[in-house]
Amino acid sequence: MERIRKKKCPRCGYKTLLEAEVCASCGLKYSLIQHLSNQRAKQEIKAKHKQNVLYVTTMPEDVSKKKFWLLFAFLGVFGAHNIYIGKYGRGYYTLVTAICSLLAFLVYEFAFFQYGWVAASAVEYYFTAPVITFYVFGLLVWFNDSISLIFRNFKYPATLSQKDYDEVIANKIRGR
Repeated sequence: MERIRKKKCPRCGYKTLLEAEVCASCGLKYSLIQHLSNQRAKQEIKAKHKQNVLYVTTMPEDVSKKKFWLLFAFLGVFGAHNIYIGKYGRGYYTLVTAICSLLAFLVYEFAFFQYGWVAASAVEYYFTAPVITFYVFGLLVWFNDSISLIFRNFKYPATLSQKDYDEVIANKIRGR
């Protein structure tokens, strides 16, 4: 019995036949995406042209895998890996929650316990909640990213490379 070979759609992750030209799930034309670019996607996001950006499950060619994994492993709780690939909202949210939790912890630890300004029970009640809340929100984003990476469902912003983009424009001009 011959095994059917399939490929995964970079946008939605749906598995289609290897010979398919269009994804049956999301309608993406495979001929348009030979080389995806994360650098151009970041430029499009910064220019507020998000309609030109695909969120794909395969890591684009121009993303350094080593740098991405190091940022995820050591600075992931601060959102560094999301900022690196261009998911700015998610990355900055994680960064702000991590900084707020660190600041709340410092206030809790040094200002109150070291100098004895307030009774320990009141401090524990009013300052552990913000510390835990901020820290948990940041950790939840990082944990969600790690689960998505394990199951290969993490979405990377990508768009057509300059060469593919020029080809699409040239085909539009020619009327194809």
